[in-house]
Amino acid sequence: MDLVNKPLVSVIIPTYRRVELLKETLINLIEQEYSSWEAIVVDDGSDSDIICITSQYTNLDERIFFYQRPNFYPKGASGSRNFGLSQAKGKYIQWLDDDDLLSVEKILKQVEVLEKSDSFKKIAISPWAYSYDLDNFKINVINNSESFYSVEEILKYFTENETFIPLHSYLMPKKLINFSGLWNVNLNLNLDAEFMLRVLMCSEEVINVSQGYCIYRSHEMPSLSSNVLKKTNSRVASLQLMNAHLNSVEKEFAPYFKWRLSRVFNSTWRDRKQRNSLERYKWFFKNFDIDFRLSYYYFLKKKIYQLVYPRIKSLKRKSN
Repeated sequence: MDLVNKPLVSVIIPTYRRVELLKETLINLIEQEYSSWEAIVVDDGSDSDIICITSQYTNLDERIFFYQRPNFYPKGASGSRNFGLSQAKGKYIQWLDDDDLLSVEKILKQVEVLEKSDSFKKIAISPWAYSYDLDNFKINVINNSESFYSVEEILKYFTENETFIPLHSYLMPKKLINFSGLWNVNLNLNLDAEFMLRVLMCSEEVINVSQGYCIYRSHEMPSLSSNVLKKTNSRVASLQLMNAHLNSVEKEFAPYFKWRLSRVFNSTWRDRKQRNSLERYKWFFKNFDIDFRLSYYYFLKKKIYQLVYPRIKSLKRKSN
């Protein structure tokens, strides 16, 4: 890479009432080996002293910019990200939540790979870790470090491994986002999956960069999400949209939607309010072989599986 003319990376960080975590994320960003970046921090309406705190970092590093989300952008992560994107000057976009962390070489290694191609339809991913404890975490290698060449390939990987790729694992050209569309402001849960499906559908290749990684943190601090019923509705509505996106280009991947809808069903059906909320989507569930009338059978089957599977697993270990 030409170290004199390094492309700018815009790091877009929506934030809401998590000042301490945000400070850690900004320090982590300042420590990146890749220096040609700008951080666009967008506050979603915090009632804390976030302006005072963030001003310390904007004064410390001129690459950090702080904004409060304008009222004409809807409240929430999607509105904040769309506003951040409107301010971005970079060739590449790094999405980063206010509690996310990146290894020091992550952006550098991904930029190096993407700069080898003239196509704006290639994106990069990195390994990632899910962490409760930053002193003890396991890095997940994606797809045996192999790249993906179609949206069907990546959906198959998600389904077979019952996993996902966190948003900040990706580095993508801004031009590709302009091509695939902005964040959907009507969703407040599973919005990452819906947004990334559109990006992946427009991509030629998802390049797996094994050097560098990102950390997806788990904690109990507030997020930009909404109440439980809205979350349930958003989870299903986002999956409906994703299915419609694929159908619009005559693509489909039923196993993925059956897996995701099964998870929604299992986690919400026993709650009466959430069950009532799901009823409006019963035909969508049924399209993927989940019939609400058979709910007792599904939970009985699940209970038997939970009882029997550990014993089968134990017997297999003994036989080996």
